[in-house]
Amino acid sequence: MKKIISVLLIMSLFICNSQNANAASGGWKKAYRNIISNWKVVDNYSVLGTDYLKDYFGKDYKFNRYFVYDVNKDNVPELFLYSTTMGLSAVFTYYNNKAVALGCDDFYKINTSQKVITVMGHWHGSGGSGTDEYSAYTVKKNKLKSVIYIDYLGKYIVSGDSKLSKSKNKKAAYTKAYNKYFKKGVLVSKIKKYKLSSSAGLAG
Repeated sequence: MKKIISVLLIMSLFICNSQNANAASGGWKKAYRNIISNWKVVDNYSVLGTDYLKDYFGKDYKFNRYFVYDVNKDNVPELFLYSTTMGLSAVFTYYNNKAVALGCDDFYKINTSQKVITVMGHWHGSGGSGTDEYSAYTVKKNKLKSVIYIDYLGKYIVSGDSKLSKSKNKKAAYTKAYNKYFKKGVLVSKIKKYKLSSSAGLAG
């Protein structure tokens, strides 16, 4: 009798988890579909800095491709709204039953082993080498959180990761950080991107 009860409990938990997963899937798909069907809704999210992008890029300001990728491996993928003219991606996650904008940048790689999105150099502004400069971010609830920043400007700079940033050997720390966060991962430039008129990228 106890075995039967245990089996029933396991089955009920499995069914419940499956239903929750399906509900979450339906939620993010609908939320992301609303964005790709009218990309100009990005103007409603101040964190994306679209006013600056409009001034900076002029007629080239637009988002015309997208893809989804589960950066932090929580079974809910992030939406990357990509621009072929700007080379930037506006990234969204699904949190508390709605799409939430996280930020906009020229993302370099997605490293799921460390659950980070990375940036190489910086696409505008001053400061940093631009060539040996890397930043890594992770998705925490409804925010894009900085994980680590490294650069070489006559001396090695490592900040963020507490263990590596406190190392006295900055050159070794830089190399370890690069190998851990930035060497591995999928190049964003190589990820298949879909036209906004297609919902094929939301399948699965």
